[in-house]
Amino acid sequence: MIRPVGVVALVITLVAGCGDGSDADATSPPVNGARPVDIRAEALAFEPQVLTVAAGEDLAVTLVSGDIAHDLTLDESGFRLRVDAGDTDTAALRVDTPGTYTAYCSIPGHREAGMELTIEAAP
Repeated sequence: MIRPVGVVALVITLVAGCGDGSDADATSPPVNGARPVDIRAEALAFEPQVLTVAAGEDLAVTLVSGDIAHDLTLDESGFRLRVDAGDTDTAALRVDTPGTYTAYCSIPGHREAGMELTIEAAP
């Protein structure tokens, strides 16, 4: 199971319409002690393209846009972190179950152009 930290915030955001093209994000602030992870979104690609984490590890994901608006979406958790052109934002993410997951940019045309990131959660 993958879940953002802060279930109450997730429920409120999903009710507000996350995933329907709105600007709502299913995010929570990072918890104290979370491992910082920087992800750059630019030229319809993420850097890094593969993120290796320990299952159950708390992450403070910082998404940086180098050009236009992008987001980082992980369907299994309802996680969506959006940034506008040239902006940066940080949110909490925790991957509880070992496995390989695909995160992507949900802005129309971006995923289709290959804008995906693999998350490998090790036991």
